[in-house]
Amino acid sequence: IKIGFDPNLFTNLILKRYFKETCNLLPVRDNLIDKIYNKKQIKNKTNFYFLNYKITGESLNSKILRLTKFLKKKNIDNIFISAPENVAWLLNLRGKDNPNSPIPNSNVIVTKKGKIFMFSDLSKINKIKNYKKITFNDFDKFFLILNKLNGKKFSIDRLTCSIANQNLISSR
Repeated sequence: IKIGFDPNLFTNLILKRYFKETCNLLPVRDNLIDKIYNKKQIKNKTNFYFLNYKITGESLNSKILRLTKFLKKKNIDNIFISAPENVAWLLNLRGKDNPNSPIPNSNVIVTKKGKIFMFSDLSKINKIKNYKKITFNDFDKFFLILNKLNGKKFSIDRLTCSIANQNLISSR
């Protein structure tokens, strides 16, 4: 049996868990559902916003400092955080991209020097775009930024990083 899958939507662990060696999995370049889906999606244009550390219990700067200390200790140059709920926690950032949870649809790369590259819908960052510690990018700039980063040792969360992003990271 051959089954096509969108590598932007699945992780290697999920595919192994559900399919093991029962079929031949083939990545598809274009998501076939997107090709036949005719309804216009109404995009949520609600801006992202930061929560005060008095609410979250710890500042963004403190969390980044702890993360960079960990990266240096483990000799990791960069970490890719692909789960939006983890981005929300790390940056004390919230949004309304999900109707049942205040998570912002975004990903980040944090370097061991504490530089933060965020990838999201740029129309949602109006209230936070002046925050100097974060470089804001559209999702389609991921590979461009990835190639500009120093260091080769990259950490990802294999539970949440899509196959497409994992392949981009490993190809650099």
